[in-house]
Amino acid sequence: MPASELGVARGRAWGLSFGGSPWPALSERILFATAGWLPLAVLIAYGGGAVTGCDRAAVGCPPELEILQSVVMAILLAGLLTIPRIGYYAAMGSASLAFAAMIVVLAYGVGGVPQPLPAELSVAALTSWIAAYLFGAWAASRDWPLRRPWLGRPWLARR
Repeated sequence: MPASELGVARGRAWGLSFGGSPWPALSERILFATAGWLPLAVLIAYGGGAVTGCDRAAVGCPPELEILQSVVMAILLAGLLTIPRIGYYAAMGSASLAFAAMIVVLAYGVGGVPQPLPAELSVAALTSWIAAYLFGAWAASRDWPLRRPWLGRPWLARR
């Protein structure tokens, strides 16, 4: 066995000796990547339109913007699929974002906020959604509230 393969095998055995599994199942990876990708794809789609002015039916909108956005979204999805830990963090951030968005929408609906939203309320909602997404990703990185064996950090288990 070549030295490079032997090193990989030893590293894999070392990681598994601490109770972790090597990777999540393919179905979990697809689920986590897709769930984590959705809000980021929406951000790329709407953010790109808002930054370039193409969301206001601008005649001077660059024709390659849609292609560029599609390519960036595809690269992002592929990255989340190939790096399952980041995909899991993004998925947990998305779950937290969905919960925060539901609370904000219910509060606005019950409170009878006039449409379109005033700028201050829009900024407050967007800020709370960003904070919720980041909190969900941070909580997942701390392996909380749900333990995942493949998120284990073997170098911390030695102490």
